Formats: sequence, C-alpha cells, structure tokens
Amino acid sequence: MKFITGTNKITGLSMLMLLSVLFSTCKKDDDENKDVFENNYSGEFFTDFDNEVPPWSVRSNFMEVNVKKNGDVSIADGTLFYSGDTIIQDQSKIERYGEIEFSPVAWHEMINGKLHIVVDPAMTVTDHQKYYVKDSGGNWTIYNEMDNTVSINDELIFPLTDAVDTEATVESTDQFGSFKFTLKLDPLKK
Repeated sequence: MKFITGTNKITGLSMLMLLSVLFSTCKKDDDENKDVFENNYSGEFFTDFDNEVPPWSVRSNFMEVNVKKNGDVSIADGTLFYSGDTIIQDQSKIERYGEIEFSPVAWHEMINGKLHIVVDPAMTVTDHQKYYVKDSGGNWTIYNEMDNTVSINDELIFPLTDAVDTEATVESTDQFGSFKFTLKLDPLKK
C-alpha cells in the first residue's frame, strides 16, 4: 500500500495547474490564429487631389495593397505631384506646386458587425506658393513666397464589401484642396 505524502500532493496539484495553463494557452493561440478575412486580397490605393485656385486635378500613383486572411494589411508608399497657376485681374498671379508623399499604415476593424479596412495615409505635404505682381514694365515679379511642409495623419474607414464589389472611397477637404481616397480590392484565388 502506498501513502500520498504532502510533497506528492503539492507536486500533483502543481502538475494539474501547469497542464491547465498549457491547455488554456493553446486555446488562446488557436483563437489568435483564426482567419479574419474569407480570402486573401490584392488591390490598389490611390488619391485624387483637386484644387480650384489655382486649378488642378491630379492622381497619385497606384499604391499596391495586400490583405491577408489573418488580418494583416499592407500598403506600399506613393507620391503625388501637383502644380497650377492663376492670373487674378491681369495684375497678380498665384503659382502653387508641390508633392505629397504617402507612407500608409493600414489595419482591419470590425464596425457594427462588418469588416472595414482603416488607412492612415500618413501624408507629408510639401507645398510651395509664389505670389507675383506686374511691375511698371508689365513683367511678373515675385511679391511673396511661402514654403510649407505639413504631416497629415487621419483614419480613413473603408467598408470591405465596397472595396471588393466596386471601390470604397473617402472624401475630405482641407487647406490644401479636396482629396478623394480610393481603395479597390480583388480576392485572390484559393
């Protein structure tokens, strides 16, 4: 006949606790590895930039988008160049030009029970403005010049179903002009 001593009881309880922790950790890891999306997706993200004074309408390059089933979302960097000028009452002129660099960061979120892709375009705007007036000889001379570099971060929310079915867009207007951000995704074959 064997007797269970106090030390063996503690060892037995410790083993039970250790096994319990291991099994609960395995379950948690399984939950974390579940797919978020039904498919892997590839696509493009781009921006249209419009301005009235001076007028322009330009589009950024197409930035490659990859969405993995596990929820990882990545978007390549991109750039947009713009320029325009406007003559005001034949005596003054505004010239504006610059570039916008995009370093997007993206992730997924469940909003009201539906999957969305959230994008921070992480834009750096380098804007140059020159104001001209005509001198007495009728020649344009620089009256004022301004350079401005600004970083813009925002959260653009795109419904996944819109991005896959046609395209998802978010529009905004700020001191630089009007922006239309577009996300298009195609499911990859399994």
